[in-house]
Amino acid sequence: MDPWGGKTKKFFEIPNNIHPRIKLLLRYSTQFIEFLDITTNLAAGYIKTDLFTKETDVHQYLQISSNHPRNVKDAIPYGLGLRLKRICSEPEDYSKRKEELRTRLTKRGYGESLIKVIWSKVDKFGRDSLLNYKESKKSEQIPIVLTYRDALSNIHSIVYERLKTLHKSEEMQRIFTQAPLVAFRRDKNIQHILVYNRHNSVYYKQANLCEPCGKNCALCKHIQKTDNFFSTDGKEFKIKGYINCKTVGLIYSVTCTRCRKVLYVGQTGNTFYQRMLLNFSMIRTKTTR
Repeated sequence: MDPWGGKTKKFFEIPNNIHPRIKLLLRYSTQFIEFLDITTNLAAGYIKTDLFTKETDVHQYLQISSNHPRNVKDAIPYGLGLRLKRICSEPEDYSKRKEELRTRLTKRGYGESLIKVIWSKVDKFGRDSLLNYKESKKSEQIPIVLTYRDALSNIHSIVYERLKTLHKSEEMQRIFTQAPLVAFRRDKNIQHILVYNRHNSVYYKQANLCEPCGKNCALCKHIQKTDNFFSTDGKEFKIKGYINCKTVGLIYSVTCTRCRKVLYVGQTGNTFYQRMLLNFSMIRTKTTR
């Protein structure tokens, strides 16, 4: 049966002939439908759901040896287990998908005992309770953000042990009504060394400077190469950061080339180039906003 009136094959051939690496897969069924990570089946008048994964999915879960906090690693089998519990409506499908997931996790270094302990927590939940919407609770804890390293001590236990010391100050007790929330930011990794100049902030720091972009755009001949600027009252300021014609979101000034006085100060959320093209247009057409 062709639900598109016999034109499916012709439609199917068009995108598949565009490029040898582009392949469109077209499937339809009266019994099941695949959407995102769920396969929905119609069996004996009932709707059943199961996990769906594409053949190209390589299941590259975080390696257990990766430089991440322990709770992040433990959360992976826990979260994946909850996902299976929610999606699989049939117990046999749930058991089957769990065994498949167990194999993939062990390949990423997760131990059998760790997986067993974590999944025992998952199995305590009823599927119906997991499907119910739960409003997220807003935490009032003040975060302490640190750069994560394996050598760090157990910051959480230190914070809780020293909370009484912190509360000896009335001001600190008013601010920290409960223990601060310890959070971690990612440490610098090999990407900072290997990626190209534009995104590398370790070895290729750009100077504090304003200059033309060098692509001979309409703004290049008007922008001044400098590392400082002056306010309307003559006070000098140093430029912090690198600015050119394509910089987004900045405050700029227009200076008279004869008297060297600042005539106008403006701001833009677009690129400097886009904003000045609009200014050039208003000057040319003698219009205002």
